[in-house]
Amino acid sequence: MPLILCILDGWGVSPQDKYNAIRQARTPHYDVLLEKFPHSLLSASSLEVGLPEGQMGNSEVGHMTIGSGRIIYHDLVRVNHELEKIDKNPQLNVFATKLKGKRCHLVGLFSDGGVHSHVAHINKISNYLTSHGVTVCIHAFLDGRDTAPKAAKQYFTEENTGKIATLSGRYYGMDRDRNWDRTAEAYRVIVKPSKHQRIFEKATEAIEYYYAQGISDEFIPPSVIGEYAGAQDGDGLFIANFRPDRARQITSELIGKTNFCEDKIKFSEMMTMSQYFEEPLPTLIPRHHITNTLSEIISGAGMYQLKITETEKYAHVSYFFNGGKEAAFPGEERILINSPRVKTYDLYPKMAALEITDALIKAIRSKRFDFIVVNYANADMVGHTGNMSATIEAIETLDNCLGELYKEACELNGYEMIVTSDHGNAESMYDHSTKLANTAHTTNLVPFIVVSKRVKRVNNGGLYNIAGTVLKLLDIEKPTELASDLIYLE
Repeated sequence: MPLILCILDGWGVSPQDKYNAIRQARTPHYDVLLEKFPHSLLSASSLEVGLPEGQMGNSEVGHMTIGSGRIIYHDLVRVNHELEKIDKNPQLNVFATKLKGKRCHLVGLFSDGGVHSHVAHINKISNYLTSHGVTVCIHAFLDGRDTAPKAAKQYFTEENTGKIATLSGRYYGMDRDRNWDRTAEAYRVIVKPSKHQRIFEKATEAIEYYYAQGISDEFIPPSVIGEYAGAQDGDGLFIANFRPDRARQITSELIGKTNFCEDKIKFSEMMTMSQYFEEPLPTLIPRHHITNTLSEIISGAGMYQLKITETEKYAHVSYFFNGGKEAAFPGEERILINSPRVKTYDLYPKMAALEITDALIKAIRSKRFDFIVVNYANADMVGHTGNMSATIEAIETLDNCLGELYKEACELNGYEMIVTSDHGNAESMYDHSTKLANTAHTTNLVPFIVVSKRVKRVNNGGLYNIAGTVLKLLDIEKPTELASDLIYLE
C-alpha cells in the first residue's frame, strides 16, 4: 500500500495546558487519529539524534535522523570534537598561516543555542587565529530564536569584546527564504558600512539601545561597533555556522557566488565550518557521507516518491532527509510551495499549509507515488515568534489540513499514513526562567501515529526508528545499518 509520512514540524507533546498552543487549540481531526489508530511517542533530542545530552532537537538533525534511519553524530558534536584538538586541524592551520599579518572576518550566529552554531566555537577560532598573528573582526549575528528573545548581552565578554566589528539580528544575516533585501543589509554592514550607519562604541551598548525600543535580538538592525570601516581585498573570511541552510545566502554573496549585493570583496582566503555548497570551500569538518538512506532504498526498489513542503523547510525534506545529498534519487520528485512574504509568520499563521495540501491532494489523486513525505512548517515557524494566539491559529490550520489529508489519502485512495514530528516547539510557549515567551525548540517527545488498519501496536522509540517502520509498511527489506521498526502487523 502507498504511504504518506506527514511531518508536523515543531509539534511536541507536553502535559501542560496553560502555555501549550497545541492543547489550547481545537484539533478534532488529530484527536480522532489518536483515538482510532495505534500511536506512541518518539525521542527527538539529545543523544538520540546525535546531539549532546540535554540539547534540544532541531529540523536539520530531525530530518537527517528520520531519513537515514540511524543516529548520526550531529555537526555540533563533530565541531566540539575537532576544536578540542584545534592545533591538529590541517585546513585551519593552512588558513591561519596564509593570513598571518592580515585581517580575518569571522561571521556567525553568536549564541549558545547550538542549532546553527555555538559562541564557544567562534571564540575558540578567534583566539586561535589571533595566536597566529591574524587580526580578527567578528560579525555577530544575534539569535533570539534558539535562545531567549533577549539573551545576547551575556555572550559579549572580555574574551571577544575588542574584536566585535558589527552586529546584526539573524532576521537579516541568516535569511534562507530568498529575501535578498534582508541579506543585503547584513552584507553591506560587513563589507562597506554606509556613512549613515548607526555606530556604537560597544556591542552591549547597541543591544541596550535596541532593547529600549522594544527590538529583540533576532531583529536588531545591522550596526557598526567601534571604528570598523569595512572589509578590504586580501582579507580572510571564515563563516562559523556549522548548519548550512541559513548560512548559504550571506555566504554566497560574500564569496561572489551570487550578485544581489554591490561592492564585492576579493577575499584572499575563505573557509567555512562545514560544507555549504556542492563546490566546496575548505571546511573545518567534512560533509557526512551517508549511504542507504530511506530515499535511496525506496528509489532502489523501483518505487516513486514525492517530497513536498514550502520554502522554509525545503532543505529539510530534500538535502537533510537524503543524508546531505542535494540531488534527487531516480524516481524522486519534489514540489516546492513558496512561503508567504511576511516579516514574521505570526502575521500569517496559515503560511503555505493550504497550498501544500491542495498540491498534495492532486499528487495523491494522480496515483503515481508509492511514498510521499510532506512537511508542514506552521507549528515550528509560528511557534518561533512566541505569539501564543497566532500559534494556536497555526495548529488549527494544520488540524484542518490533516483532516483533509486523512479523508483524501486514507479513506478515498488507499494510502496508509504516519503522522509525526521532528522536534518540539509549539507545546511550550513560555519560559518560566526568563518570564518571557519561549521562542526556542524543546527536548519534549513527539507524536508517532500509524494510520493503518494492518497495525495493531506501536512501540515507543526515536526518530531513527521511522525509516525502518516505513520500509516495513512498504514491504521493503531493511538494510542492517538502519534501526528497527516500531510496529506489529496483524
